[in-house]
Amino acid sequence: MSNYSVLKDLEDFLTYQNVENLKKKFNSEFIDNFHDIIVQENQEIGEFTIKRIQVFDDLFPEHKQIFESHSTIKFESYLAQILSDKIQQVKVDLDAIFIEIEFSQNKKTAFVEYLSITFKFIKDSQTKLFAEYPVCLKAIELIKIYLLEKYNIRLEFKDKNKNKVSTQIFANFPVPKIKKLYHLLTERPAFIEADEEEFISVFSGNEPKTGIKWLIKNDKNKKDISKPSLFYLIEQLVEKGYISNNHDSSFLRNISFSLFRDEEGNRFASGSLSTAITDYSKGQKKTPPSTPTRKANIDKIISELLK
Repeated sequence: MSNYSVLKDLEDFLTYQNVENLKKKFNSEFIDNFHDIIVQENQEIGEFTIKRIQVFDDLFPEHKQIFESHSTIKFESYLAQILSDKIQQVKVDLDAIFIEIEFSQNKKTAFVEYLSITFKFIKDSQTKLFAEYPVCLKAIELIKIYLLEKYNIRLEFKDKNKNKVSTQIFANFPVPKIKKLYHLLTERPAFIEADEEEFISVFSGNEPKTGIKWLIKNDKNKKDISKPSLFYLIEQLVEKGYISNNHDSSFLRNISFSLFRDEEGNRFASGSLSTAITDYSKGQKKTPPSTPTRKANIDKIISELLK
């Protein structure tokens, strides 16, 4: 497991939509299985009151006695148990990684920074989730406590501007070329969905308002976003001199995180983005290198841009 994917499962789980879908499934399955003993229900919060019937045949064989009581079942309790399991797995993975990097202060510093940035991203991007489901925020706090008590590591939530892309990297990208790239990327079948004005703005070094939606799906499953295609496009723009990298090892991650979004308009998850970049880099070093989805189309776009 990559050091920078230790939080991926938890990060993917801690989204408002995912927890809402889980609650709907919980409600549906509970109603299907216990519909005949439900006394009261509140599906909005996932809470059911059921009849609990106890039969004491052994104590009163002559007169079967039935005692009826009520019990309340809550989705929140179910969610807390799932989170407890995930927290335990994170602890196991953290222990393994800290053993691996025990003798490298540089690796330890970089890993702790990754944890800080990722937790900061989760907290900033999921305010609605934490407002409606405080138990989810508690999961993060419990991991912070574990790190402090076992490793004496106090996580400082880094400011999200840590991921901001420097204005200087776009200094050699003239507006007419940015406009041309926008029209090339939005020709059907489109690579992106974005307002032209914002596209020009962000590729001129300004902070995005809504970001650029990256629409390309992986060839293999036609479902997941093809991050390697995005990385390849960025690298081609660097190679042709439109964007300056300045040998920054976090360059691909920062520009993808800052400027681009998934098809729903959400930022890419920090952990999954780092993992995708690691896998992409390994694939590019192979002989022959791995081929990102629609690579030929990207090459054609770059060729048109140069004219």
